[in-house]
Amino acid sequence: CCGTAQTENIDEPAFVQAMLEDIATIVSVDPKRVYATGFSNGGMLSYRLGCEMSDTFAAIAPVGGAMTYNPCEPQEPVSVFHVHAMNDADVRYEGGEFPSVEEGLKTWVSINECTDPAQTEVQLDGQLTHTAYASCRNDTAIELYAFKTGGHAWPSLYIWDASQFMWDFFATHPKP
Repeated sequence: CCGTAQTENIDEPAFVQAMLEDIATIVSVDPKRVYATGFSNGGMLSYRLGCEMSDTFAAIAPVGGAMTYNPCEPQEPVSVFHVHAMNDADVRYEGGEFPSVEEGLKTWVSINECTDPAQTEVQLDGQLTHTAYASCRNDTAIELYAFKTGGHAWPSLYIWDASQFMWDFFATHPKP
């Protein structure tokens, strides 16, 4: 999205592809279970990887980042697990300097051809709203975990174990 990678026109997807190829020389990599996550700019990068490397990534999980990559024209559907605080002043949930979280999700709902309406439930005594889109192409899914508070930070392990929920989502969303 921004920073050195953008100003110096660094091909981040090519770098990530080279990393994956190098890792595969050391350990066995299941090509149906390659995932990306990141916080803030890293979350924006995970969206870019989903857009540009949909043949590689089964799912992405941006945290506190917006989908700034446009146009997003992936070759294959990719599952999305997004975590964001609604009071994030750096990457605003409702948009501003960056597109809103919901704009990014609507893009992926369209890309993945999700047919059922969103299912929403409030959890953690009203502090968390979970929105899930199912019935998407190739058994992909789109999920949003929106916290009322938390600011521009990874959700605290003591409040909600984002990493465990993310891993559970990844584990149930391999490539077909």
